[in-house]
Amino acid sequence: MKYQHWLILTCCLIKYTVAKYKQPNPEKYFMALHVAMLEQNLIEYQDENLTIIDDWYPKGSNHYIVISKRYIRGIRHVNRSHIPLLEQMEEKGLWVARSFRSRRSYLVGYHAEPFFDRLHLHIVSEDLRGRGLKNKEHYNSFTTPFFMPSKDVLHSLRVNGSLHFPSHEQCRLWLKRPLHCAQCNYQPKSIQDYKDKHVAYHNFDTWSPPANVSQVPTGFWIAKMWTFFEEWGNITATPE
Repeated sequence: MKYQHWLILTCCLIKYTVAKYKQPNPEKYFMALHVAMLEQNLIEYQDENLTIIDDWYPKGSNHYIVISKRYIRGIRHVNRSHIPLLEQMEEKGLWVARSFRSRRSYLVGYHAEPFFDRLHLHIVSEDLRGRGLKNKEHYNSFTTPFFMPSKDVLHSLRVNGSLHFPSHEQCRLWLKRPLHCAQCNYQPKSIQDYKDKHVAYHNFDTWSPPANVSQVPTGFWIAKMWTFFEEWGNITATPE
C-alpha cells in the first residue's frame, strides 16, 4: 500500500513540475518576431523593407505575418509618415497569400494591443481553423474590434494623421466575450466545437491556382503537393 502512496506522490510531483515549466513566458513571446525574421524555414518573402513569415502557430488554414525591417515598436507608434510602409506591407502580404490560394478571403489587420514587439501585420484566412487556434481569446482577437483592419488604419492615418485605440479594459472584454461565429449567429460551445463541426458548414474555400505573378513563393508547391494527396486520398484535413 505504501508503494501506491509513493507512486501517487511521485506522479503529482511530476505533473506539478511539468505544469510549472509549461507556463508561458511573456518576455520570450514578446521578442519572438525578432527571432522569426532570421528563421529561413519560416520566411516566404523579404526585401529591403519587410519580411513575410508563416505564423508558427497559425490561427487560420493560412496565416502570414508581415514584419517591418525598420524597427517600429508597434501599430500604436505609427503616424502619417508611415503610410507608404503600411501600404507596402498590405500589398506584399496579400500578394504572398494569394499566391497560395488566389480565391481565398483574408482578414488583414493589426491587433489593438499587439502580443509581439515590432510592427507587424496579420494576414489570416477567414476560416480561423488553424492548429494554433486554441481558445476563445485567439478567435476573438480576429473577430472583434480588437482586430483593426488595415484599410481602416490607413484611412484614419490619411484623414486624421493618427489612430484611436481602445482602452486596455475594453480590449480584455473583447477577448473574453463568449464565442460567436463571425459568419452567422451560431454560438459554439467551445473552440473545438467551432473547428471540428461548425466551420464545415461555411465551405470557405478549395485549393486554387496561383495569381498571375512573376514569382511564386516556395510554399505554394507544398500546397500543390497536398492538393494531389487530398484529392487522391480524400483527405479533409488542412495542411499545417
